[in-house]
Amino acid sequence: MNALTARNQHLADQVLAVLRDSGPLPISTVQVTRALGLDGGYAQAEIWRVLTRLAKRGEAEKITLPDMRCRYWRIGLSGGTS
Repeated sequence: MNALTARNQHLADQVLAVLRDSGPLPISTVQVTRALGLDGGYAQAEIWRVLTRLAKRGEAEKITLPDMRCRYWRIGLSGGTS
């Protein structure tokens, strides 16, 4: 299920704006959370869920490096428009 609630759609729009602002450079989940002015475990978990849904929809690209826990993200091939 890739549906976003109205609340999460607003958050997804903000996340996509952060990814667009970072250009082609990948940005970590923590950096996305901080760029939105949020901090803490719950906020980061919420951003993670939104980023994962955006990746499933092709609006964000998830980058995983071997032997690293941190995940990086950048704007997807669709450019953040679905």
